[in-house]
Amino acid sequence: MSNLHASEVKPTRDDYFDKFIDLRTKVYTYIDQDFGPSRKVNPDGTQNTSYWMIEKVRNRIDDSMADMLTCIVQARSIWITNLYDYNERRRYINKAIGDCQVAIQEIQFAIRTLGVKPGKYLNLVDDFETQVSSLRSWRTSDNAIKNKMMKEKQGLSL
Repeated sequence: MSNLHASEVKPTRDDYFDKFIDLRTKVYTYIDQDFGPSRKVNPDGTQNTSYWMIEKVRNRIDDSMADMLTCIVQARSIWITNLYDYNERRRYINKAIGDCQVAIQEIQFAIRTLGVKPGKYLNLVDDFETQVSSLRSWRTSDNAIKNKMMKEKQGLSL
């Protein structure tokens, strides 16, 4: 058993995945609360003129989050044993970071154009920024693995 305090234990790849699942659930909950089921007609019978925009923004956020999840799962499945593995995992992590940035931009767009509650959605932006930081930390820890492999390779070639 370890004598480390819980705050001293570095997060595992599963923690990144679990935090993302929690974030994705939170996003879906917020979108469902504020936009409900997609509808072309408002409950009062008037035409919903922003229907197409709401659908587009919802789909872009959903697509970026699905892509992000796919990339995180792909990156988690790669065990680095050589530079090819390192580059593959880095590519997936970079793509996941990019997908986070897309989701952030779409949420900020929704705040500006769809009249959603800014405070509520700015919290989501902060959560996505935290996810980006976590992914960057993961990428940095992979750099240490790469550096170790490079040193071992140099030691063998001497």
